Amino acid sequence: MIDKGLVELLDGLFDPDSGWAVAGGHAADVYRLESRFTEDLFLLVSLGSRSMRDAASGLTKRDWTVRVMMSDGWLLRVSHPEFGYMYVIASETRYQDEAPRRSRAVDLGKGLSARVLSVEDVIVHELIANRAKDDADIEDILRAGPSLDWRYLDDWFDAWDLRERFENIVARMRKDDARHHRPLRNPSPCRTREP
Repeated sequence: MIDKGLVELLDGLFDPDSGWAVAGGHAADVYRLESRFTEDLFLLVSLGSRSMRDAASGLTKRDWTVRVMMSDGWLLRVSHPEFGYMYVIASETRYQDEAPRRSRAVDLGKGLSARVLSVEDVIVHELIANRAKDDADIEDILRAGPSLDWRYLDDWFDAWDLRERFENIVARMRKDDARHHRPLRNPSPCRTREP
């Protein structure tokens, strides 16, 4: 659950303009046709000069309990009696540095907004996670027919070797749509880079 107190806490721990963004199922919900229940909150954060230990210390001072902190500092799992579980993923690659900067403020209602990964970055993250529920998220996002930055996607598909997996998801969607006689809302969601 994201509320004003949590957003203010995160803005205090991380730079609100480029330092953190909602990822995972909560981010996918912004772009899907239908929401999928998800309890855990995933954040992608740029720590800057801070360490994950600094982030953990800041969270524990605000009634969060550290459940797991990876020894190499890239992942922190914390819980809170009101907010539940949160996974804090530290940026370690050029891509992870860029994704929060490309995030957008999303209105969560009641005057509250939070940074959420762009639709393209949600797709890339779901492809990297490589689980059945992530494939379902990608299908639902594509069925919603968002405008996509194909050049950006092409670059990261190539960098992370994700193109074949994405194309397989789209092919499965086309086959399913043909079998059920329904048109794909985004008629060409898969593009192959020109040679």
